[in-house]
Formats: sequence, structure tokens, C-alpha cells
Amino acid sequence: MHHVFNFLWRNGLACLTAVLLVVSSAFAGGFSIYEQGARATAQGGAFVARPWDPSAGFYNPAGLAMFGIPGQWRFYAGITPVQSLSKFRGSNPYPGTDAKDAAKTKWFPPFFVHGTYQVDDKMAVGLSITTPYGLGTEWKDDFSGRYRSLLGDIQVVYISPTFSYKVTDQFSVGAAVDYIYSKVALKRRQGQTFFNGSTTRVYDVAEVELKGTDGAEFGFHLGGLYKVDDNWSVGVDYKHLVHNTYEGTAKFKQITHEDIYGVDPFSALVDQTVASNLNNPAFGGLKQDGNANYLNFPNSLVVGVGYKTEKWSAEVDFAYVGWSTFKQIQIEFPDNQSLTSILDQSYDNAWQIRVGGEYWFNERLAGRLGYIFDKTPAPANTISPLLPDTDRHDIGIGLGYKVNDAFSVDVSYLSVNFLERSTKNNVDGFDGTYNSHVNLFSVGMGYTFGAK
Repeated sequence: MHHVFNFLWRNGLACLTAVLLVVSSAFAGGFSIYEQGARATAQGGAFVARPWDPSAGFYNPAGLAMFGIPGQWRFYAGITPVQSLSKFRGSNPYPGTDAKDAAKTKWFPPFFVHGTYQVDDKMAVGLSITTPYGLGTEWKDDFSGRYRSLLGDIQVVYISPTFSYKVTDQFSVGAAVDYIYSKVALKRRQGQTFFNGSTTRVYDVAEVELKGTDGAEFGFHLGGLYKVDDNWSVGVDYKHLVHNTYEGTAKFKQITHEDIYGVDPFSALVDQTVASNLNNPAFGGLKQDGNANYLNFPNSLVVGVGYKTEKWSAEVDFAYVGWSTFKQIQIEFPDNQSLTSILDQSYDNAWQIRVGGEYWFNERLAGRLGYIFDKTPAPANTISPLLPDTDRHDIGIGLGYKVNDAFSVDVSYLSVNFLERSTKNNVDGFDGTYNSHVNLFSVGMGYTFGAK
């Protein structure tokens, strides 16, 4: 039998490059987790002008000195389980019919820990441990877009010592230094065309998995809070851009076709050819080391206006996020410079509107509501299965309960509603329509002790 193999393994290494490049999508709006306190989450994160609990270390560190009592310790910690759901419909090049796919239901465990100590009537110090970026998507092995992405999993931890100083009874400032640790795991499949002399077929020949870390980056954020009078307040928080460089290793795992040898003996020769190339150092071998530059967490500016009475309070925030830092991503392979490449991302700056409030039914029980409009930074032609991002309308709801003067519990739910997003002239040649939804459930517990 005459066999002509069309197997260019350097295409496989180009696929690896694309796997690394897709990291850039992982830090768009859909992977930002602003929910770093259950009380704030229920109110749509509108908390910069009313930073009343220790989560101020994240939302606005200026609030730490304004609301504490000298000699007092305040702690606030909790978790925010996140459920991610996505669906896709569109062109399926293999086998060429329309595709309808649903991502696996995936859960992520962001957490937050905030602590603060009021040194005197003007100064407070604290420490916040937060997870402001994360999430991901995971698709089934037969997903029509499996050559673009099967798995994206991003985990980020910020450790932030904070300082706050009350300049006057009406005005305070705050600052934090952020130590950032992050890691990424990405997976996709490699398809390759084989011609046996009479017919052409695309085979899934390998699974490519990338794991990378960046363990030593620093950033900072600044805050200010002004109490206009007993009712009105204005807050501002600025978080600075953080530049990340990920060092990782991509591994190729062969996908064999033994189960169809009986009806398709050509598959045996496919597997032999793939195995030979995977193990050949001239074609990259079973793994390839690389690093990715310019994967930045963007700077952001949040300005809010709050109003309170004895029973209720409300706030409106405007956030501006500098996502245009994602103009291009550079991927380098120290052992194979010919694979180094640059991808044009062309992200846009984006903005958000956050509205929230709470009402105290009595001295112990409070109800909370919130709303967010989140403008996506990603242009349609760069949307991928890793992050099918789009404009979002989020609705938050929650309750707070004071068990006693020292201990309190907050619960909240945030529904993240993505608008339907269709791609056109996609850079990967994979056009279709995405529908996504995210559920966030948050529980926070606060404890205060020390000076009365």
C-alpha cells in the first residue's frame, strides 16, 4: 500500500507557541476577581467610599485608619467559590458540520484574609491576602475548538502589607505593597493531516500541556477617603500595573488510535510516525521550555461616592482599567530561538459602573444589593475558547448578621451574566458564538477584639 505522510512536526511546535500565547487571554476582564469580601460582593463591589470593614486593605486602604479604635484588632476572612459555565456553537472544521459544545462545569476557590491593627487615633497597619485574578475554562476532549484550548487554569495570590493614616478627622490616606505569586496551567490538542495516497484525514495526534509560574513580582496600590460630612463620602483607589514573566514547560503526550486499528490499519502507521517525531530532539522532543513576557495585570483607578443614614447606605463607583497594556505578547524559547514569536492582542482600555447599598433591619441584621456593568476589553477577533469574554451585567445580593459586638457573618451571591458574543474573522480562524455565565457564592466572617 502506497503511503505519503504529510506530517510537519514543526507545525506541532508552532502549536506549542500558540498555547503559550493564549495565556494573554487569561488576564482579561473575565479573569479579574474583584470580590475580596462578602459584604462588598453583595453590593457589587461598590465599597471604595464606604470601606468599613478590614477588606478595605483591598478596596481602599485609606479606610483602615478612619474606622478603627486605638488598640483594636480587626480580622475578616472568607471564601468565594466560583462556578464557571460556557457554551459554544459555530463552525466545526472537523468533521465540517455545525458544532454545539458545552464546557465542563468548573469550580474555583478564591479566598480572602484581611487583618488590621489600630496603632493610635491616626494610624493603622494591616495585612491582606487576596486572590484578585483567577478562574478558567475546561472543555470536553471532543470539543470542536480543542485545537485552540481544552483547559485554562490561572491562580494568583497577592500578599499586601498595608498602612493607613488619618490626616484629619475628615481625610485619610492609605498604601499597600503587593507581593504577587501566580501560576498557569493550559492544555490543548494538536491535530495533524495525514494523506495515505487516496484520502486525507485529520488526526488528534498529541495533547500539549503547559505549566508556568511567576513567583516574585511586586506592585502597589494607593487609596484616599474624604468624609464630606456625616452623610457623604468620596473614595479613590489606584492599583498599579504589574509586569509578569512566566517560565514554564510545555509537554507533548501522544494520542494513540489503537482502538481503530482493525477498521483503519493506516492509524497504526500514524501512531508510529507521531511517536518517532515526538521523541526526536530535532523536532523539539517531548517537552520544550519557554517563557512569556508582557503578561501584565493592568493598572486601575476606582472613584466612588457614598451616602449613609442611620439605617441605610448606598454608593456608586466608576472604575477605569488599563487593559490596553495587552498590545502584544512576546514568547521566547531559549533552546530554540527560531520559535520565538510576537502576538498582537490589541486589547482596549475598559470601564465599569458599580452600584450597591445595604439596609439594617435592626441592630443585628442587614440586607444588601448590588449591580455591575462591566465593559469587556477584548475585541471580537481575539476571543478564544479559553476566555469567551464579553460585556457583563452582574447582580449581587446578600445578608449580614452581627452575632455579638465582636463576631459577624456575611453571605452573598453574585450572578455574572455575559452577553452573547459572536466572533468575526477570528485570529485563530475559529468563529462562532459563545454564551457564558458565572456564579459566585461568598461567605465572610469578621472578628474584633482589643480596645473598646
